[in-house]
Amino acid sequence: MDPEKLVSIYGGTFSRELGIDLSGRCGEEIFRWLVASILFGARISWKVAEKSWRSLDRHSLLSAHALAFSKEDALIRALDEGGYARYDNRTAAKLREASKTLIERYESDPEILHERASDHIDLERRIMALAGGIGPLTAEIFLREMRGIWEKAQPPLSEFAFREAKSLGLLPEGIADRRLALELLPAASDLNEVEAALIRKRLAERHS
Repeated sequence: MDPEKLVSIYGGTFSRELGIDLSGRCGEEIFRWLVASILFGARISWKVAEKSWRSLDRHSLLSAHALAFSKEDALIRALDEGGYARYDNRTAAKLREASKTLIERYESDPEILHERASDHIDLERRIMALAGGIGPLTAEIFLREMRGIWEKAQPPLSEFAFREAKSLGLLPEGIADRRLALELLPAASDLNEVEAALIRKRLAERHS
């Protein structure tokens, strides 16, 4: 399938779908995407994660200070409204810890976190160190849409996108390296849009 057609059918980046503009490198917008990435990284459907993010937005809980100093019951209630009840306590604690760490270590600005990272490996490590429970998957979700915006954001092609690209014949036979696959994937104009469309297609088929 042509990459442009793929994006037109399934949609592009998850951040854009949420109304987040990462292109200007605004710390507040990047933080909003970080929160979304933490939600997307849990063992729940991406639709529930999206609804929960929008619930946090309605309750004005999408800034580092708002989350860090939010009342626990208010935060949990906002997550529950989005359908996040199964992991609400754990996720609430993770979001508050990540926000407090960002404030204490990086003046609440993700741009400073990126600036202080020595390379792409250190950048991923710093993201995971924001809170207990932030693992490689969450870091990869966050960084894949920061690719091309942050110089040190260099995640490989996501596992879902890799599998879908192979099934569609968009990658050469026998390729197993997701980082190399990223370089070989045909992209229309924005590689991040194509990767997101591949992920969306894979998710839609899994839940059909």
